[in-house]
Amino acid sequence: MRDPISSAANPAIKAVARLRKKRGGQLLIDGARALSLALAGGVRVEDVFLSEAATLAEQAAARAARAAGARLTPVAAAIFDRIAYGNAPDGIVAVAEAPDCSLERLTVPDAPLILVLAGLEKPGNLGALLRTADAVGVDAVIVAEPASDPLSPNVVRASRGTLFTVPVAVADAASAIAWLEIRHIPIAAAVPDAATLYTRAPLGGAVAIALGAEHAGLPPVWKAAASLSVTIPMRGRADSLNVATSGAVLLYEALRQRGAG
Repeated sequence: MRDPISSAANPAIKAVARLRKKRGGQLLIDGARALSLALAGGVRVEDVFLSEAATLAEQAAARAARAAGARLTPVAAAIFDRIAYGNAPDGIVAVAEAPDCSLERLTVPDAPLILVLAGLEKPGNLGALLRTADAVGVDAVIVAEPASDPLSPNVVRASRGTLFTVPVAVADAASAIAWLEIRHIPIAAAVPDAATLYTRAPLGGAVAIALGAEHAGLPPVWKAAASLSVTIPMRGRADSLNVATSGAVLLYEALRQRGAG
């Protein structure tokens, strides 16, 4: 292994730091868990930067990435902070080729469960919903016209790597709706004023559950395309749940209806 990078002026360090702000055709992966899931999901990892203070798990993930063809570069602990995330960073950062997130690459089984996220703004909510989608076994997540980059380092981190375990497509609303219509997948719009409680809605067959941003809600184009609208009852004084919580409630109800025990 090469000597550790010990200068913040190193071009490789500067390039990784720039990816924190603008990824282009690449993305950053922080942490051993997320990197392992990315490798398992077939993501092409190009470079791995490993802190001298890396844990055994991080060292193992780095070796796995190198075995898959990635370049491995050690970095002095003091310099690693320049490319790491947050106040308690992991000891490993990887640079990977951005995965194909086109609708055309999605393949779904008969009676699929699909999650549509329309106009979501916060990376943390998107990441949390991806974790839930992975836990439930959602067949695909369609991110429609997002307000923030769904492949940003913040989403990768918030998803704990599940961005790489669930098929994800990014598309405009018209293309996404057409894709669902061609496959005869009905849309269930989650809206506060719907007449149908989510527990009484038919979510056990083919369905795309559509959620909107917390502030603006589900865009009108998705409401118009929906064949049913569902609501989650609110017994307190608040009028809505966090979108990540709403998504978890609806997805687990769909899982219950599918006979998951």
